[in-house]
Amino acid sequence: PTVRVSAKVNPTQAYVGEQIVYTLQFAALANVDFAQQPTYEAPSTEGFWAEEFPRIVRSYQSGYEIQRVRIALFPLRAGDLKIGRSKVTVRLHGSALADEYQTDTLQVKVKPLPQPTPKGFQNLVGQVVASVTAEPETVGVGETLTVKLRVEGTANMRNLEQAPSLSLPNAFVGLPRERLSTTERDGKLWFIREFTWRVVPKKEGKLTIPAFRIP
Repeated sequence: PTVRVSAKVNPTQAYVGEQIVYTLQFAALANVDFAQQPTYEAPSTEGFWAEEFPRIVRSYQSGYEIQRVRIALFPLRAGDLKIGRSKVTVRLHGSALADEYQTDTLQVKVKPLPQPTPKGFQNLVGQVVASVTAEPETVGVGETLTVKLRVEGTANMRNLEQAPSLSLPNAFVGLPRERLSTTERDGKLWFIREFTWRVVPKKEGKLTIPAFRIP
């Protein structure tokens, strides 16, 4: 066939809030001549929070050019949730009408989270890694120290609605600046959430950055 379209989801079982990856694969013969760029319609994802990966993966195999569009899906409730059909519309040179290709619908079995959840739980389900830096290591009274908390992982960091609090004796602590970005790691959408504080010591001595708690 000139064009092939398929879809899959991995894993097919997950907990509420756990990331699963939907992949739409569009394959066309490498020498095919399109009258216009193929268009893509995302599937219906009712019951999920969805975010596309930052880039489309392109490759060549057995005479086909293959494009993969991926979406990170986070189930919002337990049960058997359905993912609708994706649609790809193409029109070849010399053809007056466009052709539409559809994928099959898919199903994901979603399990409820174990109970009870931690106090203050912010629906961070999946791999989460946190690190803290304070620069420079030595600072004078009235000078500025920068404290940065970096929280990253496969969990949906958009659920981290409030910045953790930072309070230091004998120092002024400014309001945190926040930054959120995404990349890809090991086939998953990887979120990076950063919180940055400006700290100004009021007197000499040792400043200890306390531990942050992220439930």
